Amino acid sequence: MQKLFDNGEGKEINRVWNHLAGSSDWLEDYGVHLMIRGLMCSSISQRNAPILSLTYAQVFDSDWNELKDTHLVTSDDSKSLESGSLKFPSFVKVPLYHDLSSLVERYYGPEDLRITL
Repeated sequence: MQKLFDNGEGKEINRVWNHLAGSSDWLEDYGVHLMIRGLMCSSISQRNAPILSLTYAQVFDSDWNELKDTHLVTSDDSKSLESGSLKFPSFVKVPLYHDLSSLVERYYGPEDLRITL
């Protein structure tokens, strides 16, 4: 996790962020594995007390080497994507409900992430 969230000192970020298991699928047309995983944030630095999770997407080659700063160009007929290109690694924009005034015994964000193609 240090490489993902290095704040220059490599300390504080690693204590509050943890990752969940990921889900992946082979994208035949691109020759890459697409993986998504959840990243959890805990304000008290405890993995079992998260307050927020975010969805993080990565791509890997056939030998599971991560491809950084990679763009996958989507087909022109895709109406759901604004730019026609997806950059990896990146956070996936997933709408979520949150109430910053109510964080006690609350957990915000997606969980049990899966990919289906």
